[in-house]
Amino acid sequence: MIKLTGVLDWELTRLGLEAGDVIKIHTPPGKENGAIFFDTYYNGFTQNCVVYPENYEIIDNKTK
Repeated sequence: MIKLTGVLDWELTRLGLEAGDVIKIHTPPGKENGAIFFDTYYNGFTQNCVVYPENYEIIDNKTK
């Protein structure tokens, strides 16, 4: 899981995403630029999104 942080790009905020949102299903970080891709749903449509390391932190989702 990742948590969105910092000032997000306009493209993400117009889809209703904001800092503090948790994304559960996403790709692993890219090897070269650390980009993570995920899908979100807005107005009945699936939107493909990308977020870079300065705007996410990886959350350990293991329950103890």
